[in-house]
Amino acid sequence: MTLSIDAYHGDNPFLDYPQLQTIWPSELQLLAEKGTVESIQDEKEFYVKNHLNIPDTLFLIRLNNEVIGLTGFYFSSQEHAAHLRWHGIIPQHRRYGYSRQTLVLIAQRLVEQYPHVEHLIESVPVCPAAETIAPYFHKIGFFEKSEPTYDTWSEMYWKSLSCNISQLLYPKKDIIICPMMAF
Repeated sequence: MTLSIDAYHGDNPFLDYPQLQTIWPSELQLLAEKGTVESIQDEKEFYVKNHLNIPDTLFLIRLNNEVIGLTGFYFSSQEHAAHLRWHGIIPQHRRYGYSRQTLVLIAQRLVEQYPHVEHLIESVPVCPAAETIAPYFHKIGFFEKSEPTYDTWSEMYWKSLSCNISQLLYPKKDIIICPMMAF
């Protein structure tokens, strides 16, 4: 099985790949789609207006060429950090480690293309529909970065979780201590 991330340059991945509409609970799906489409439009306008190449920051997650998820990153005013962009795997492909593997692929890309980036930040909505999201990210090394803040665009509270990129690339392994054998 080959897992890969491929840059997406269309206008709406949810229309191009309808299975992506199943990633988030219905209460969050429209928000995810709206946020993704608006950010695609905003970035295209900015880069075209400034005569710049549009960077690869939104990716389809593929398993043997089948689209099974969406991920990406963006930058804000936080100097040494990149933010995850609506990271998710469709339900039938969860619990196989693909999300974690994808985060490693994103971390590798960030290290190669943006060596100044040290942290990856995930914003998690504070609502019942998202109650399993933060525990998942905690399990793989993300920690609470701050108290939840209210966002007027989404009309929701969000909490920021952060992970050192090196933690994703080189996770600490459990140490097994074996007693010495007496001869």
